[in-house]
This record gives sequence, structure tokens and C-alpha cells, in this order.
Amino acid sequence: TDSEDILSPIPENLNVSMFVSHEKHLVAGNLTGKDQEIVLKEQWTDRETGITSDRFIVKNNRLLFLKK
Repeated sequence: TDSEDILSPIPENLNVSMFVSHEKHLVAGNLTGKDQEIVLKEQWTDRETGITSDRFIVKNNRLLFLKK
């Protein structure tokens, strides 16, 4: 991976962007054809569900919004 924050391999068509304002944000878009797990170095919070973890499933054809 190109980021020290992401420990798992990023397959082709799983697009991940990170940006920083007063918080750190990560957005993952999954166009791989199947659900994908991403493993992170630290705990992040899903902006939609409020769940905090270092592992998240990015559903196929969906976006995942995380914040730190």
C-alpha cells in the first residue's frame, strides 16, 4: 500500500483517499465486484454507523467514510 495507515493490501478497483483538516478522513470506494476488508494501523470511526475499529468491510459498489 501507499499509506502507513493501511496495513492490508489494496486490490485493483478499491480506491482509497485520505485527507486531513482538523480531523483525518479516509474514504474507500469498492468497484472490485465483491466485498473487501481493509485493515488499518489504528482505530478509526465509521462516519455512518459510529462503529470504531481497525478493520472494516467495504461493500461492493459502495463507499466507506471513516474519520480519526
